[in-house]
Amino acid sequence: MVTWERKTARGGRRMMRCVGQMERHVRRMVRYVVVRRMGASGAVTTSGNRLRPVGGRIVAEVIATLARSRSCVRAFRGASLGAPPIADRSAGADRADLRVNNHEGDEGNEENRTQCNYSHFVSFATFVVKNHAPAHAAEYNRQDSQEDCMPSFLILVMVALIQASVGSAAAAQGPGPTAIPRTPDGKPDLSGIWQVVNTAAWDIQDHAAQKGAPGGQGVVEGNDIPYQPSALAKKKENFEQRATLDPETKCYLPGVPRITYMPFPFQIIQKPNELTILYEYVHTVRYIFANGSQHPPGHIDWWLGDSRGRWEGDTLVVDVIHFNDSTWFDRAGNFHSDALHLVERYTLTDPDHITYAVTVEDPKVFTRPWNMSMILYRHKEKNLRLFEYECYGFDFEKLYPYPDAGAPR
Repeated sequence: MVTWERKTARGGRRMMRCVGQMERHVRRMVRYVVVRRMGASGAVTTSGNRLRPVGGRIVAEVIATLARSRSCVRAFRGASLGAPPIADRSAGADRADLRVNNHEGDEGNEENRTQCNYSHFVSFATFVVKNHAPAHAAEYNRQDSQEDCMPSFLILVMVALIQASVGSAAAAQGPGPTAIPRTPDGKPDLSGIWQVVNTAAWDIQDHAAQKGAPGGQGVVEGNDIPYQPSALAKKKENFEQRATLDPETKCYLPGVPRITYMPFPFQIIQKPNELTILYEYVHTVRYIFANGSQHPPGHIDWWLGDSRGRWEGDTLVVDVIHFNDSTWFDRAGNFHSDALHLVERYTLTDPDHITYAVTVEDPKVFTRPWNMSMILYRHKEKNLRLFEYECYGFDFEKLYPYPDAGAPR
């Protein structure tokens, strides 16, 4: 005769073996789902005791894999072990009265209990993963119509395994992508003080260090600028006489895109239909109109051109025309004509970095369009603000020196 105590002990041993198998199975499965299938686009993070899988793929993978597993089917057959009725706990109770939950001992009822527990196991796993709330497990089990199908012990084990496995896999994978800041209308918020960390202001192509100029990698894609033959000769002349021909030496406005990668910070102020960029260099102000308006007609000679922006997804695309021919791209003599046409793209990749890309087109100077790209970095210093760099003022000081700056006596 199989007593209730012996059957409970046997069921407990099966359950412990099931727990070990379940732990290895879930841990391996979750690691595969998170690290190999989901990648950075479906990263998983944890916060306290709350499980936060991002994306529906992990739910589907978890449940589908568990549903295919047969390692614990035998343990499920004994999972509904409960205490026998009070009246049947006496030592003299016959075998028929000691059957668990008063079920008959035939094979059909045994299979029904197995199916009951297995279905409950899968549905509960779905609940835990989708709702990220292990604290609700007991409530779920109480409310389910088949509450006798799955003991609280197995519920707690399932919660712990899913939490631990997903948390470990997420930690091994590293932090997921950080959400970018957005404006009330849902656009990426580019507001802030930004600056490049490169040497493009000296030369937008690869260059070695020289006296007064640091070496650095170029920002031109392919490191090739497709000059027309006559324009290439002018570029070489500009380089040889750069100390006097460079518009920057005269403190002129550097133009676009050069002012973006000057070694000075700039501030973006974003409004729904307009972005204003304040540059520290010679207090330059630039407006980007994002209200759907078109460029004004005719050709207009402007130092910074005319900028009209639009949003393509999370990228601000700025079309710029109406330039003069008095600015360069850098101190190395790379130049353009008044037919310059730019398409800038500002993409906020995370809260502190903007990918800045620009396509350059000038049929008077180049044989084809070409591209530059670089990263803009957010300044995060406390109480940071723009200062003034009025380069023309330094020459005036020679004529009108401040009294405390060594004026002649």
